[in-house]
Amino acid sequence: MEFDVIDPKKHSFDEWLTMVNDFLVDYTKGKRGAFTRKEGGVYYAQDDVADVWGEDSVLFEVGGEEGGVIEVRAGDEQIYLFTDDFAGRNLKDSKDGQTFHITRPRTVYGFNHSPHPDKAEHSMFYGAPVDKVYFMHQGDSEEFVLPTSCERLWAKSGGLQEIIQWVHNQSGRIQEQKGITNAERSVNIFQLKVGLTHPALVTHLLEAVRSRNAISERDPQGRYVGITLENPNSDHLRDIFNALPSEPEYFDSISLNMSWGVELSESGERREVTYVGAEKRAMKPLIQLPRRRTSKALKSAFKGHFKGYRLIKHSYRAE
Repeated sequence: MEFDVIDPKKHSFDEWLTMVNDFLVDYTKGKRGAFTRKEGGVYYAQDDVADVWGEDSVLFEVGGEEGGVIEVRAGDEQIYLFTDDFAGRNLKDSKDGQTFHITRPRTVYGFNHSPHPDKAEHSMFYGAPVDKVYFMHQGDSEEFVLPTSCERLWAKSGGLQEIIQWVHNQSGRIQEQKGITNAERSVNIFQLKVGLTHPALVTHLLEAVRSRNAISERDPQGRYVGITLENPNSDHLRDIFNALPSEPEYFDSISLNMSWGVELSESGERREVTYVGAEKRAMKPLIQLPRRRTSKALKSAFKGHFKGYRLIKHSYRAE
């Protein structure tokens, strides 16, 4: 399915709604047909359009031969949990009775974890869609993935630390299920990349890291840091989690990954067994016009009205 997608720049979802609405008010004056505005509307074409995760959306439709469709979706900067299918399926039956919904989306943008390698699906404004990632959430909805709060993420009970410990205890069974043999030793790697709003927050975090050798990257302003630890124990992870803010407004970005793996005896290479992590999504508002439903007149007027904004063709993957 092909769309024309416009560069959202730094405008908010509400700003884009006003801008598109004003454009259509002007466009439909005179001979052209009136337009409708459907709150919560989404344009679908079979199953190859980027998955909707419950974000706000508005579908504008213009009637007549010079009409068409303009879809506007809200951005998303919430935090989500992810894992692989083996760990995810086992988490469903956790000893604490917590129910995790495991979802593998078709096409989802805004994440840096495991982007799909097919360049044809890469979006200039939204990066590449994730691939072979199973998102998990707690709650009633199975139609789309639910985010997790910072407060719950770092919670001692039911939080990420407890999930990591549970998966750690199951890693041997997962390794056996995946048929990974000839393991020399375990090599578990914890990675954290986080951007915080003030250097003092980063300084506080680094005090819990304990080792300068664990710092893999850091920006000159002191608000972003990358940390890599090999075989950290639960106490060390607890200290790191306790040093992170519990309020979402302090995070510019966060990507966290705990990977369990083994070193193979023959080659000495590391083979991943499973992983679990969290990431703050960086999805800007999405404004797109389905090419098969948009007249040349509407597209031409749209480009003229939003002069200075790049409008590119984008194709979604069909599975």
